[in-house]
Amino acid sequence: MAEYDGDFYYDLTDDKHRCIKISKREGNWQILDNTPVPLFRRYNQISQDIFSEEEHEKIKEEGLNEIISSLKEKDPLDEFLSKMTNIKQDDEGSKLLIKVALISYFIPNIPHPIMILHGSAGSAKSTLQFLLKNIVDPAKPSLLTIHNNSTEFIQQLAHNYLATYDNLRYTPYWLADEVCKAVTGVGQTKRLLYTDDEDKVYEYKHCLIFNGINVAFIEPDVLDRSIMIHLDEIDDEKRRTEKEILNEFYSLRPFILKFIFDTLSKAIVIKDTVMKNTKKLPRMADFAIWGEAILQAWEYKEGKFLKIYFDNMGRQNDEVIDSNPIAFAIRKLVEELSTSSSSPSSNNIFEGTPLEFLDELNRIATVHKINTYSKEWPKDVRWLVRRINLVKSNLHKALDVRINTSRDSRDNTSKILLIKNVSDDSGKHDLSPDSNNLTPYFDNLTPDENQDLGTKLSNSGDTGYTGDISNSNSLNSASRIKEKENIFMEKSETLDEPQDTNLYSKDPNILCEGVTELFYCKQHPNIRNIHYDEMIRHRQLSPDHNDNNSYLNRLRE
Repeated sequence: MAEYDGDFYYDLTDDKHRCIKISKREGNWQILDNTPVPLFRRYNQISQDIFSEEEHEKIKEEGLNEIISSLKEKDPLDEFLSKMTNIKQDDEGSKLLIKVALISYFIPNIPHPIMILHGSAGSAKSTLQFLLKNIVDPAKPSLLTIHNNSTEFIQQLAHNYLATYDNLRYTPYWLADEVCKAVTGVGQTKRLLYTDDEDKVYEYKHCLIFNGINVAFIEPDVLDRSIMIHLDEIDDEKRRTEKEILNEFYSLRPFILKFIFDTLSKAIVIKDTVMKNTKKLPRMADFAIWGEAILQAWEYKEGKFLKIYFDNMGRQNDEVIDSNPIAFAIRKLVEELSTSSSSPSSNNIFEGTPLEFLDELNRIATVHKINTYSKEWPKDVRWLVRRINLVKSNLHKALDVRINTSRDSRDNTSKILLIKNVSDDSGKHDLSPDSNNLTPYFDNLTPDENQDLGTKLSNSGDTGYTGDISNSNSLNSASRIKEKENIFMEKSETLDEPQDTNLYSKDPNILCEGVTELFYCKQHPNIRNIHYDEMIRHRQLSPDHNDNNSYLNRLRE
């Protein structure tokens, strides 16, 4: 795949040097005899099969009209996944993820997700991997093996646009880093043979598929860039021969490619509009935007792909926590502290030094028989924070737990704070794909009568604020409404020192400014002790506050 002047090109790797051009301006695709400029380098690719219009007419004349007419009424990708793979018929999420990932491989110059196929022996993981490889990048060999030498791995990646690794059981220590760099783009060099100062340069941003009985990786960085597909073992009465599957696949492949190019011709036109309308994106943002564009080209409703993708990412976070001993121990500690807390409305479930925190984790490890001899387990406090940093984001996404580390300059001690959103309204205020066009409405905002001095300004877990502010002007508009209509009561008294030490942040960058005006939400009483700007954000991000008619009427006035 290559991009030139805004259009996509796909090399058919045949002797005629033909290619497919997907035009953004015209919204169509066509077969070209050559590329406008040299775009491709070939290594071990095999010529790709695709039907031209003339070939379609020839097939009709040879009596295969029934096949063509039946496929016109169906989705060839759905036919492929339903009849030639082991994906469950009722697993719509996995089917759509594979479809979108497969089509995204034909989009150049973006980070593509790592596909991880896993399941018991006899679940046809290798077959699915082989077929996907031959749709995108037919080559010899189709399936690769990991070498112990990272240099060999780099060369394999450079020579295969879609590199597929079969039955991965052992992962060398360097593999996770190289895999992450491969999908986001990297350059490598090695000395040319028989030279002293000449380099062989590899630059690539390529696609990867791994399969294994277990999930091939446990590193959070890899799983953040992955989609995981589980396959069950095939029943003996449903098993088919390889020859039967391949004959059917090679007959269907030209129709699959035509369907992919037809889809991309629509998606490339609407992609920019989809990007403008999508507010919340995961780490693989480019892939997520293209996924939305692809499904909208198939006339799915807005946000459908993001919902499926976020669900899959939730399973990734669970996989990280279950496979990482320090993350698993923190999960058990959080469960224990949450149930034993004397004040269930409190967000701070643990506060102490790193040594105290490590002692707690070692106690949990003993109770739950966690292997503390693992290399991932910190042997002393010097490694504790480093190990925690690897799984911080996974714990936050899966358990709604934040781990803050700080250093108190007054007594030169380090502190670790576990913060969990334990309110009844937890999770209601995230900006989800299904509700990303929220309108702020401010009638129910009232200053907190108790006037607890809270100085936690942002990302405290109370506000529901995720940092995704779609319109920076909305805060100014809210301020004008406040001044014009006097929605809020008068300011609280001016104080020099915070009175409630539980709410005082020891972070030297967050200090009480003297004037403290705090509010609570009438609809969500647990959302309290919030500064004005933070409460505005809470109103913006909470779907429970939508009242578009009233808000629009106020704007008209």
